Amino acid sequence: MLRTVTLLGATGSIGRSTREVVAENPERLRMGAVVAGRDALALARVAIETGASFAALADERAGQALAQALAGTGIASGAGRQAVLDAVAMDSDIVVSAIAGAAGLEATFAALTTMSRLRTRKVWSALAQP
Repeated sequence: MLRTVTLLGATGSIGRSTREVVAENPERLRMGAVVAGRDALALARVAIETGASFAALADERAGQALAQALAGTGIASGAGRQAVLDAVAMDSDIVVSAIAGAAGLEATFAALTTMSRLRTRKVWSALAQP
C-alpha cells in the first residue's frame, strides 16, 4: 500500500533524512506536501525532486519567489501561516514534523488533531511493519 507523507521542515537535516527514506521506498511511500521556513529556492528544489504536489513556506514574504521557482512544474504552492496549515490538512497517511522549537507547534498540533484515533493507530501499525 502506497502511503503519502507530509513533511514539515523539509529543508533541514531531519527533512533531508526523511526525503532519503521516501526516495528509498517508492513502492511504499510518496511525498504529498513539503513545508519549510523561508528559503524559497531550497523548498522548490525539494518539491521538484520529491514529486510533491504542494509546497508551503511559513514566511509569507517569500511566497512570490516560491511560486516563480515552481512555475510550470504543476506543483501548487502557498506562503504564510494558512498555507502551512493547508499543507497539514491535505490528505496524508504520515506527517513528519521536523520544524525546530516553538515554530513547529501549531502545525504539529494541527496534524495531530486532524487524524482520528483509528487512523493514527493504523499509521503507527503500518510504520512498525518491515
